[in-house]
Amino acid sequence: MLLELQAPCVVVLKIKGTDQIIGGYNPVGWKGRDIWEYTEDSFLFSLGNGKSVKSVILSRVKNSYANRAIFHGKLYGPVFGSSDLEMKEKFNKDYNCWSQASSYEYIITSESRFCVDDYEVFQIIKKEENY
Repeated sequence: MLLELQAPCVVVLKIKGTDQIIGGYNPVGWKGRDIWEYTEDSFLFSLGNGKSVKSVILSRVKNSYANRAIFHGKLYGPVFGSSDLEMKEKFNKDYNCWSQASSYEYIITSESRFCVDDYEVFQIIKKEENY
């Protein structure tokens, strides 16, 4: 499950069997090699159950863990921090996704291990100013 995108992006996941939408912002893109990437600008989010703004969570990478903010792995999908949000192969079964508070400020879901119905990766393109 190699994910390669050299530009900033947002990952959005729907947790199977729930109404939860979670994801993260990666300002450095994904590279197909097993390395950690330093960034202070990534964050995770949860839109909660979609019924209340009070259930929305924003979790920024901790400064002391910025050197482990993003992991680029050949056998992984998106990985933020030390399993703060991680997808492996067969993400839609076998509970191969997980989330725990480690490198980012807050846990973003009550499900520590879960399956994903579907996910999307959106490339962020900076609008050029016309002068």
